[in-house]
Amino acid sequence: MDINKIQIIIQQRVKQYLLLSKAIRNNHSAKTIHAFRVASRQLLALEPVLNTPENNRYWAKKANSWLKRCGEIRNLQVLQHKFDFSERVDTILEQAINKEIKNNQEIFKKIGGKKFREELTDCTGKFYKTIEKNPNQFAHKVLDAWSVTKAELLDSISSLQPDTPKTFHQLRIKYKKVRYLVDFLDEAQLININLSGELKHWQNRLGEIQDLSMGEAWLADIPRTIKARSNLNAQSKKLRIKFILQTEQFKQLISALDRTIKTALKPIARSSSGELQDH
Repeated sequence: MDINKIQIIIQQRVKQYLLLSKAIRNNHSAKTIHAFRVASRQLLALEPVLNTPENNRYWAKKANSWLKRCGEIRNLQVLQHKFDFSERVDTILEQAINKEIKNNQEIFKKIGGKKFREELTDCTGKFYKTIEKNPNQFAHKVLDAWSVTKAELLDSISSLQPDTPKTFHQLRIKYKKVRYLVDFLDEAQLININLSGELKHWQNRLGEIQDLSMGEAWLADIPRTIKARSNLNAQSKKLRIKFILQTEQFKQLISALDRTIKTALKPIARSSSGELQDH
């Protein structure tokens, strides 16, 4: 396990997040907001690993809050770029986007502020010292984070209901946590996976369902859109049913990830502690 490489990757993610935090204060384009949200999820995926008992979670709470606040703008921008609505509806959508951006101006100014940067720097600094003294503690932390993330994902799979789009949205959120954690482990060369295509495939499918459901929900408040809503609902339901019929394949992917992560990290964790709690 290359501790220096792990530190470099974490530093790169922090740097990217802070750069986009600065950019988003004045640039609210779909590209910038999307990039900021991706950087947010990449950073937040590390929170269970970075956290230690003496660290408070101020930076993670703020990053999560800012991620959510940008979510509504991003959702509307997705609708604008993905769906071919009528000119009347497109105008209403553009107005809604501008209103959201205006309403969040004060929030944009606070993203990545001084206290946030100080708390994040303090947290990463303590983490680096900890793993330098006991590198194998990192493996324990990753296994713990993976165990929790995997359990949450499996619960979400079990809760899927074809007529309830919200259950698919919850699954998508949990799946993103899995994917960003796995991406970090792969980038740090802690695991070696050949599943990037499959990981992307399932995320895209859940994203398609979310976009259709989101479009239908937004149109519910717009007069004279019954036909459009009905069309989006039909497409979404078809994809939801198909996804449920293929959940065993989805679970097989998670099982493959589970085996890969445990095979790679359990020996590292045992090499120092002797005993390892079963995950």
